[in-house]
Amino acid sequence: MNAPKYDYKSDNDNLVYIFFSVGKKIITKIVVYEPIDANTYNLAFGDYDLVNQTIDDKSISNNGDKVKVLATVIQTIRDFFQVYPSIGLQIQGSTSTRTKLYQKIIRDNLAEIETEFKIFALREGEIMIETPNFTLEYERFYIYKK
Repeated sequence: MNAPKYDYKSDNDNLVYIFFSVGKKIITKIVVYEPIDANTYNLAFGDYDLVNQTIDDKSISNNGDKVKVLATVIQTIRDFFQVYPSIGLQIQGSTSTRTKLYQKIIRDNLAEIETEFKIFALREGEIMIETPNFTLEYERFYIYKK
């Protein structure tokens, strides 16, 4: 996604990324890559509560900078794969609406994504091996570095 991105900080393991969404207000955002098993990690993303050190992955910020926030998250995916090129990444929204948003982002940027990554999708418990058919609705996506 060729769009402006926010500066961010990552931990030493490149598994946690924090940045600030700057719009109507300043919101701390966090991207966390969590192991599911030895070969797959989950991408968790949301607003970060600094006091309680928790992620709110259901909040709707409406901060006017969605494209910049999503471009930043995508850049953290690239950084993650620089360190963990053989790990698969699972992406699933915390709600079906968020999963649909992720699907739309993948669909709209598929040509660019496929230059670096392989994409698989899960539908009705079955993984689609070929490029997902974006006229269908998927439950989650898996991304692998080419």
